[in-house]
Amino acid sequence: MANRLVMGAVDGSYKLKVSKPGYDVMTALTNEQLAFSTDWDDAGKVLMTGSATLNGSGILQMTVPFFTERLNVMAMVKIGSVYWPMSTFGSNINQNASIGLRPDISTVAFFGGTGSGGCVFYYAIMENQFDN
Repeated sequence: MANRLVMGAVDGSYKLKVSKPGYDVMTALTNEQLAFSTDWDDAGKVLMTGSATLNGSGILQMTVPFFTERLNVMAMVKIGSVYWPMSTFGSNINQNASIGLRPDISTVAFFGGTGSGGCVFYYAIMENQFDN
């Protein structure tokens, strides 16, 4: 099975890349073999990256100074020794953690830790250019 997602330090800078099915994102790929890359000027602008730790269970609210409802947050949450993908586009895979936008208070909300004793979220906040 090919590695299809990389988020973090790649070739000396921080990037997010997703390959098309059947292609390993860690090898040199052409643009036609990628589904998404932050190297592309017109595919989405990464506004902020980082990590947040939630000790125990609950909600972690992160204020975003440039908040709009057109943001997308892609993240990985580490629960125990396993990393789970997450996105504000939906389709959270682990029932013990989720992520959401809070337009009423201009924050990104990380929910987690249920039954796990805490978790670490690694995130990239991007402009959502796919929403009209």
